[in-house]
Amino acid sequence: MEKKYGLLVFISIFLLSAIIFFITDYFYPFKFIDDLIFKREFNINPEVEVEKGKEYEISFWYYPFYRTIPLQDYNKDKFRKDINLLVAKEFPDIKIVYKELNFQEGEDILKRSLENNSPPDIYMNIGIDDIFNTELQIPVDNYIDKDLRKGFYSVDWWKIDRNTHLWGLPLLIYKQVWFSNKGIIKILNEKLINNLPSKTLALNYYSDLLPRQLLTLFNVKRLYIDDKGYLSANSLYQLEDFFNWLDMLRNKGVFVNDMTTNFMKVYFSISDKIIGPVNPWLNYFLIKKSEGSPVYLLDTYQYIMLNIFKQKQYKGDDHTKAVMKVALLISRKYGQKMAEIMKTKAAYNPAINNVNNMTHIFKNSKEMNLYWEEIFMPLWIKFWEEELSPKEMISEFKSRNK
Repeated sequence: MEKKYGLLVFISIFLLSAIIFFITDYFYPFKFIDDLIFKREFNINPEVEVEKGKEYEISFWYYPFYRTIPLQDYNKDKFRKDINLLVAKEFPDIKIVYKELNFQEGEDILKRSLENNSPPDIYMNIGIDDIFNTELQIPVDNYIDKDLRKGFYSVDWWKIDRNTHLWGLPLLIYKQVWFSNKGIIKILNEKLINNLPSKTLALNYYSDLLPRQLLTLFNVKRLYIDDKGYLSANSLYQLEDFFNWLDMLRNKGVFVNDMTTNFMKVYFSISDKIIGPVNPWLNYFLIKKSEGSPVYLLDTYQYIMLNIFKQKQYKGDDHTKAVMKVALLISRKYGQKMAEIMKTKAAYNPAINNVNNMTHIFKNSKEMNLYWEEIFMPLWIKFWEEELSPKEMISEFKSRNK
């Protein structure tokens, strides 16, 4: 009798625990509870719904991609009208407040807003790195259900878990390109670059994008720093090989030497030239205005994405949910139109299966961002301006911390 009673108690406790688990998971998903306990900066409940009848004002900072594209009927007003109509149709109580950023200073403006604890709700990120501030930035993966995840075909969802978040909502996928003025070369990798004739590559060494592209071609996926702020031993080995490769190309004379060279003047010269890096806007212009063609850096790509933020004076989980709904709507519905305008690919397309043969361009971890900005890039430019040897470069890296 006692055994039966004990068994009934055990079964009752088990069933009650299961019921509590499912009810809790319905209102507070496991990832939310885990983040609440272990990662307090993420403790936003994604299951909270937008309140009906409540007005929401959402700030959206973006770049004027349409200015560099010769479309007479597309401008700032048309862009905003398209977004407003899209949002009003599904979320009539949500108002979008826009801020147009310039390409040169936009990211600095965002960083200053983060320092002041007042970033926008949505930021159109045209850069590479997807993490700016883990205290105010909100990961987006908790807000993307299983059905929607299938549409974001380039995201490796198997790598997203409670320790690894998706920090930006993909909007466009842009293949990394340089541009050939004669259109002879269509694709480049490390070996093909090694065989280029002298004075073929006119590269903008001051661009933050260039070392990322070259590191990716050289199969360096990440650099790591230790607890003291020094590059790890393995990262130093990788960089030594990397700079030996660049030094070999430099000694062969593959690069156009003059650092102050006007790229467009070089591009329209008589001899075969390849310029880079080439962003989506310059790529579009050159396709339309010249006889050259893009030179693809294998299947390397980057996102144009939407980053989501909260402010220090938090507006509530329902506000964050409204922001996420708008960002998902823009990515899913407007991304396709933007891709057609920009001659690139939308990041959301349920008809495409997961693409495993694409390589995301080298990007920094959140720990590496400051090191890259304050140490790597100045040394990178010094390598070209002062023609440092690979050994001198490694010695410089070893002597510096972040």
